[in-house]
Amino acid sequence: MSTHFMTGTTNDMGSNLLLEGWQDKYSVKIKKFDDQHRTLIELIAELGENIRHKKEKSYLTKIMSKLMDYTVVHFGEEEFLMNSYDYPDFESHKAEHRKIIEELKSIRQRIQAQGNLVNIQLLQFLQSWLLQHIMVTDLKYSDFFTSKGF
Repeated sequence: MSTHFMTGTTNDMGSNLLLEGWQDKYSVKIKKFDDQHRTLIELIAELGENIRHKKEKSYLTKIMSKLMDYTVVHFGEEEFLMNSYDYPDFESHKAEHRKIIEELKSIRQRIQAQGNLVNIQLLQFLQSWLLQHIMVTDLKYSDFFTSKGF
């Protein structure tokens, strides 16, 4: 699966996640979560490739559902670890996860309604929220969990 489909589009953090693919600077120093973040990047890239190639609505909906389902699993695993170790920002992190899931549901509905009429702004949003979530919100737990032996 290619992660190099867009050129010249940047998110709020000045980086093109999908053009660059995974980079070490995205690491939260927990292998399981880094691997899951890589998969999320790949799923967004796959969706982007298929939007760019004007794939059918049913195919786009399938990829978006896969992205949403994987995100739910990933968030659940993060939350389980946070709750198990009394992570101090657990409630706010969990609330952010809920907001993201609601946004993903909205995007899936938009794809179901508009199909291949969805555009690059959708991808910019997806890459922006993922990068923002990894590099700001998730990095906050990195030191906490590495101090616990992860």
